Amino acid sequence: MWISIVGVTVAFAVIILLIRISRNFGIAIVCGAGTAALFSLEMLSLGEIGSAILDAIISWKTIGLAIIVTLVNIIAYSMKETGLTDKLVKNIRMAFPNGGVLAILPAIFGLMPIPGGARISAPMIEDEGKKLGISNDKMNYLNLWFRHPWPLIFPLTPSIVLAASLSNINLNSLLLVQIPIFIVFILIGYFMLRVFVKKKTNKRSRFNLKETTLILSPILLSLTIFFILNTALKIETYSS
Repeated sequence: MWISIVGVTVAFAVIILLIRISRNFGIAIVCGAGTAALFSLEMLSLGEIGSAILDAIISWKTIGLAIIVTLVNIIAYSMKETGLTDKLVKNIRMAFPNGGVLAILPAIFGLMPIPGGARISAPMIEDEGKKLGISNDKMNYLNLWFRHPWPLIFPLTPSIVLAASLSNINLNSLLLVQIPIFIVFILIGYFMLRVFVKKKTNKRSRFNLKETTLILSPILLSLTIFFILNTALKIETYSS
């Protein structure tokens, strides 16, 4: 029992250390898993550990999760390369003056799990933050906060899919339970935004709902297809 607890603790320490040193999450996680396996030798043989690794690799849960992550990233990069992301930024800046862009832009990029997404959204809100007299620390806080409420309720987020898979909970049920937490999360962020933003600069322009809807159509279409399959066809996303 105690050896297992120590093993998990050491494994997490190895992961954190390697991430700080190499910035390679894949290598860090593999090394962490290897460390945990070494501490399990008292209870499992090398053959059993190897068998468990092989079963995990060829599991439909693993394959399905890899497919989902790949397709979501394809959507994100496609929107970026076709210029839809730039058009979206322009519309949001016109529709949400006086600091609203500091919340809306990070939230939109939070829907698209682009590697280094925070570094993409940060420069976009930097000019707006400077106009409003907000320090870099506060801008970083808002960028981080509003990018991360989506894993609570967004079914295309790999982390929520993985959580439903590992816990054997229906994904729709898990999303519904977390809606109150999501609302509290947003309210806290809104309160902090109002505390940080003291100046009023921009005037609200006409919001082009049609263009914004077209820009977001890849994400909206993906959500629609997902819920149709998951509900009508009784497909539980890798939780059965």
